Amino acid sequence: MKKIDLLLLKSFIGPFIITFFIALFVFIMQFLWKYIDDLVGKGLETNILLELIFYLSVTMVPLVIPLAVLLASIITFGNLGEHYELVALKAAGISLLRFMMPLFALIVVLSFITFYFSNTILPKANLKYGALLYSIVKKRPAFNIKEGVFYDGIDGFTIKIDEKDPDNVTIRNVHIWEKMSGQKGQNLLVANEGKMYAANDSFLIFKLYDGWKYEDIKASKAEKKGHHEHLRTAFKELEMAVDISVFGFQKKDEKHFTRNPKVMSIPQLYTALDSIESKSANINKDLVNRIKPHLETIRNDSFVIAPILENPDSNLLAAHTVLEALNLTPALSRTIVGAAKDNAKSIRSYAEWATKQKDLQISQRNRFYIYIYNKFSLSFSCIVLFLIGAPLGAIIRKGGLGMPMVVSIIFFMIFHILTTIGRKLAEESAIAPFHGTWLPIYILLPLAIFLTYKSINDSALFNIDMYRNFFLRIFRRAS
Repeated sequence: MKKIDLLLLKSFIGPFIITFFIALFVFIMQFLWKYIDDLVGKGLETNILLELIFYLSVTMVPLVIPLAVLLASIITFGNLGEHYELVALKAAGISLLRFMMPLFALIVVLSFITFYFSNTILPKANLKYGALLYSIVKKRPAFNIKEGVFYDGIDGFTIKIDEKDPDNVTIRNVHIWEKMSGQKGQNLLVANEGKMYAANDSFLIFKLYDGWKYEDIKASKAEKKGHHEHLRTAFKELEMAVDISVFGFQKKDEKHFTRNPKVMSIPQLYTALDSIESKSANINKDLVNRIKPHLETIRNDSFVIAPILENPDSNLLAAHTVLEALNLTPALSRTIVGAAKDNAKSIRSYAEWATKQKDLQISQRNRFYIYIYNKFSLSFSCIVLFLIGAPLGAIIRKGGLGMPMVVSIIFFMIFHILTTIGRKLAEESAIAPFHGTWLPIYILLPLAIFLTYKSINDSALFNIDMYRNFFLRIFRRAS
């Protein structure tokens, strides 16, 4: 029996490793396709791109493992069924459930590894990945001046170069417009020839020869309207430095991303939840403190209706309004009504503010709980998807990457859709965060049990001839 268990483990580990890296590659390509516009044309160094892909790969591991488990289990049991090895094992008195036990134990260990990875390694990887991706997205496009094209990528400058030598240093027919700081107008440099090169990756040096410099002169108040003066200076050689440090890659400080629940472990998430609960309690106290003065004003003005309260049987109650019943002067009536409206508006605005703040706190609290429960549900999904994949492989009896790939993609899409739906419902407080994150398990676990039962009893669940004969019998009876 030990030899059979080892054979099964060896048959599973190979497809698992292959499908793991295939799925990881697909997810990485999906990311590159999504952010291709933010990566191209920025002159990023190779080591920065490799670092980004590495951290991206690490963040994808908890999502890729369940898919790899599903596909590898279908392939493993499909190969065994296709070569009639499952039939031989059953003929030898070994049930499919007993045959699945060593792999089931391996998947349980793998689910614990997935949980540890999600709780310990994934938050750190998300922090590194988020900071690096933000820095790349915010980075300016790479500095590139083309021949005969006006270039305005540098703040305060517009540059036009008619010709560039193959060495990318010597330039001809140069025009540089420089905006005057804090003033209207701009200065112009014109040169027949020059050199352009970078210094320390922070400055772009222009060394120009045989040209003119035109400088706008700010008109004084005494000068007439429409009068414009400028200063023209000829030069044989002129050197100008332009700051291009903004084009360099500057990594964002990781401390700006530490409040995101993606970068927190479970203890950190619970600590953040305690802070959220404390803020929620402070909102209630703040609301009471804001409304209290207005309630005191209303209580102090209660003398207006005191006569009615003291004499409920008086004719005052027959009047149309309390103010009319008290025979107050119009000025005093307007004062009372205005004060009442102001108090009502203030209380209403404070109540609306408190409601919005409470909704934000509830939404934020739900997000933190979702990340807590998701670490458990994603780990347990490895077991559920194995219990779906292994029976499916035994029923389909097809190995390779053809039919197993199609079936696994279908079930993984169902799993992903259910996960997304559950998350959205939990974020909107339609259902509890626990039930939202475990929604795929609620639906797929009964299916896994059903498929396991069918495979143990050798059900022809995917036999097309069985369904065709079934419908033919129905049509014959109907006719």
